Amino acid sequence: LQFGQARRVIDEPGLKFKVPFVQNVVFFDKRVLNFDTPSEEVPTVDQKQLIVEAFAKFRITDALLFFQTVNNEQGVQARLRSIITSNLRRALGDVPMAVVLTDRRPQIMKDMTVTVNQQAEGFGIKVLDVRVKRIDLPLENSKAIFRRMQTQREQEARRIRAEGGRDAQTIRTGGIVPPGLR
Repeated sequence: LQFGQARRVIDEPGLKFKVPFVQNVVFFDKRVLNFDTPSEEVPTVDQKQLIVEAFAKFRITDALLFFQTVNNEQGVQARLRSIITSNLRRALGDVPMAVVLTDRRPQIMKDMTVTVNQQAEGFGIKVLDVRVKRIDLPLENSKAIFRRMQTQREQEARRIRAEGGRDAQTIRTGGIVPPGLR
């Protein structure tokens, strides 16, 4: 940079010179960078709410364009957050919850990676991968499912106890012993 304006991009290693106090150097990482999105509540096509955490892997491909559009890694993360969130909502909003939990999820993630990469090319980066890290149900849904499971288990236990009580009564009265109890 010279007085804050980009003058040249140096991609290869070696000894380079700059004018002190006039020129400044900004370094960008060439390695694959990670970005974790915060938890987001996303509706599915069957109106079930899911709490989704995702992450993306990206690489800076054009340092000059990257500097001019987003300035630094925090800037690109802010832009990626909105892109990934909107694509998550679109991708998961088009399928029912049961499909999200099947083997079709990798294909959904591949399609989403392609879309996010196309939208992020204007920032001088290449998005290599977008994945869902975790999918949960909201707390109130989890509690309702737990209560329903608990009620089903209690009904099953009552049924088994009733059958056992009936068999015990039959044995006490001298009746026929059930075949399983001989």
